[in-house]
Amino acid sequence: MQLSKVDRDQIRETINAYVASRKTVEDYAKEWKPRQPDQWALKAPPVIDQATLEEAQTGRQLSPEQFEKACKDRRTLALQSEGIAARLKRAGVNVYQDSVAVLGLFSENFEEKTQYKNTNFIPEVQARNTHDMLKSVQYWLDVTDNQKTRMWVFSAGWVPLYEYREAHQKLTRWISKFSKHDLLKATQIEFVYYSIEGTIKKEAGQTYVNLHAHVLLKADRYLGKENWNILVENVRARAPKGYLHDSPIKKAAEVVKYCFKPGEFNLLNDDQLAFFYTATKGLRFYTPLGSLRDFRAQLKESKYKLKHIETDSGPQWRLIKSRERGRLEDIEEDKKDDDIGGSKGSMPNVICGITAPAPTFTEVYEPSLIIRNFDGNIDGLLSLNPWIEQRMTAIKKTVSRQQERLARFEEMKARARMQARFPSIRDTTTITVPETLFDEADEWQPPPDLAPEAGCAGWA
Repeated sequence: MQLSKVDRDQIRETINAYVASRKTVEDYAKEWKPRQPDQWALKAPPVIDQATLEEAQTGRQLSPEQFEKACKDRRTLALQSEGIAARLKRAGVNVYQDSVAVLGLFSENFEEKTQYKNTNFIPEVQARNTHDMLKSVQYWLDVTDNQKTRMWVFSAGWVPLYEYREAHQKLTRWISKFSKHDLLKATQIEFVYYSIEGTIKKEAGQTYVNLHAHVLLKADRYLGKENWNILVENVRARAPKGYLHDSPIKKAAEVVKYCFKPGEFNLLNDDQLAFFYTATKGLRFYTPLGSLRDFRAQLKESKYKLKHIETDSGPQWRLIKSRERGRLEDIEEDKKDDDIGGSKGSMPNVICGITAPAPTFTEVYEPSLIIRNFDGNIDGLLSLNPWIEQRMTAIKKTVSRQQERLARFEEMKARARMQARFPSIRDTTTITVPETLFDEADEWQPPPDLAPEAGCAGWA
């Protein structure tokens, strides 16, 4: 049947009206609001802003011993990272990126820092990646009953280097699948997080990797020691290689580990190192599950970051709004300008951002500028950016206030310790005199020139 023009026009109008009435993706995006911290499944810490964080942390100090250890650790990571990156480059794999300068806004010191691609083969990158996950896992442990937390270790055994990728994928698939197993559901056990670790050895001319996984879990149902041991044996029977190690856990560092130890790469030649790098590309080594995955998703959705800050009453967890990053279009435009020899990408003294306060150059916590293409001329940078000098002046005042406050706080603590050791007579309701004091009093005699005359009352 052929429709008339009037019918066709009516149908078209109906369709257009229906399409116009539907919400577009942009409409939904405008209406969408992320859940606030008080609506999250996992209890969230208090929220502070960037200004409060900077005011609270700037001016705090490490002890000389702590600062020396931090510097030594940073130097070690930098040397290891440079050595591994150079070896990979010799084998045809380039993990270098453009360097940036870090300028302390209090100390006015600066240093060039080499940037690398996001690969866990480079210790500096691995340290940065584990630091973020370490905070999330430690916060989860802090707000969870430690009687309910355990760590299980599963192993795929010693895997030949050239079979590592397949073995890694097989182990991670098994963990993800087993986390939903009926046995765990019946006993109310939740897998919360797992990390993959590998140690390297050479044997009979062959290279092997000991592939194993550390799994953090939460047991919501009390089983008792006997039933728990039965459960462990049942899980062990289903585990790869029949291996399962069960232990308590208190600190996140026990389960959030470096996936590879940099020193063990010395067992590989450059070609093997390059192969291993390629084999691990795209693999996941730190994987949150369950409630921890939901919590991290809520952090990302609401654009918050976890911060563990020092306060007068001790370390405290806080949420802080993430800093806005540059738009992807701007980054791509920079690359395009570089490719065609434009001036934008090669422009000197481009300020990329400001770090949170940290003891980077001295024992004092200070914010630092991240600068691309820095020419080393601080005076020239300040003349082009007057706001930096204003910020530096404000930070120096903040450091002075913070140090005065900390000095008063230390003085109050010292006074409190002294009063605890030697309480005032007004604070003492009962005085007990040691018996030994009476013994010594009986034996005491006055000096000869002060002795009373004979026959005086009270003296024999």
